[in-house]
Amino acid sequence: MGWLPRQLVRQPLIVGRAVAKVDGGRHETRSDLEQLTVAQLKPLLKERGLPVSGRKAELISRLLDLEDGEEEEEVMVRDEKDAETLQHEADSASGLSKSGSHTTDAEEHKEPAWVKTSKRLPPDNGEWMSTRAWLDAVPGLPLPPPPGMTLADLAKKEVSILDYVRRRSARGDLDAVLQSIQRFAKEHQWLKVAGGGKSMLLQGSLKPGDRIVELGTYVGYSSMVFARRKRDIGGGGIVTSCEVDAAVAQVARAMHAWAGAHEEIVVRVGRGADWLATGLLGEMDLLVLDHRGTVYHEDLRDAESSLATGARILADNVLHPGAPLFLSFVKDRYSVTLHEVNEYLQKDLEDWIVIGGPLPDPRPPPPTSTPPELRRWSAEVDAICWRSMQGPVNWTDFQNRIGPGLRTWCAENGL
Repeated sequence: MGWLPRQLVRQPLIVGRAVAKVDGGRHETRSDLEQLTVAQLKPLLKERGLPVSGRKAELISRLLDLEDGEEEEEVMVRDEKDAETLQHEADSASGLSKSGSHTTDAEEHKEPAWVKTSKRLPPDNGEWMSTRAWLDAVPGLPLPPPPGMTLADLAKKEVSILDYVRRRSARGDLDAVLQSIQRFAKEHQWLKVAGGGKSMLLQGSLKPGDRIVELGTYVGYSSMVFARRKRDIGGGGIVTSCEVDAAVAQVARAMHAWAGAHEEIVVRVGRGADWLATGLLGEMDLLVLDHRGTVYHEDLRDAESSLATGARILADNVLHPGAPLFLSFVKDRYSVTLHEVNEYLQKDLEDWIVIGGPLPDPRPPPPTSTPPELRRWSAEVDAICWRSMQGPVNWTDFQNRIGPGLRTWCAENGL
């Protein structure tokens, strides 16, 4: 999985927020919002598809879009079209008019302003494709083709996995597809997929009819494990998986189609945080965190308002490569079990999978600060992950260095 610059992948949300912000012909200032109660602020957040959890100051900041770089993006959007026209085009692109009826074919193919804007992005690498895909995905347009290059140019390893699977499994044979991915990892190149003991934990976490949201698709292995298990326990529900890399997402969709699981799994292109902010992922019974461990706590916070009664969370990779700040977030707020497992096909590397659910209310608010050692370890996790994208790293040495401290912290804090 790759990570894209924040200023690129957030653009569709700025479109939506710009429309909401000028609704009724006026801007809401900090002074206006500070006069409101938390109960009055929450409906405003819901209208904009924003998370409603947090303290009053956090809710106000969220409404004002004070994050770096967003003001410049909003100017670009307002220059492109006025807010009313943007909203109309968003409705048209999704195939719905304001009354909820389907539009005509001509309206359906009308190009929204943010797609025109996306065409001005330089088509020089995979980030262009991921950004354009995210811009198109929110209104429901088709995923764009790679800009003057093949899919293999952008996801060489993942395309080779897909080719391998197609040669060694029959179309529609989900079990054979899963086994082929495992065989590729054993015989050709190791893959960080939830095989072995991790797969058993994933399957054991499911209930009939679960609506599953997974952050981190990669080639679709875990989502197919969920689909396979759901068939065994009676079906129902659906798996929605978010993948930030558009090229890898195309591979995952092709993998799902080959396995015959494409009607049970929906792949969304973009950051999980951005999809959570749109509100389009819906209510969830199981939230699976399997992407960038150092932001698990942020995404869980944003997902809390969408967790159904009795919902569970499952977080992979909590030790390898690590999610230190997530551990601080769930302490005293969630009832969790920490499962120690070997990393798939890596006997010298251990990992933790955390499974649990929210404690009943009243429960403490999210922590406003975290221990300095957890922040330091989180920064080290990010650093080695970035280095691993450039070349080989010694994961065993890294785990031996930070693992003992994480274990001690967990033991002292009842995890």
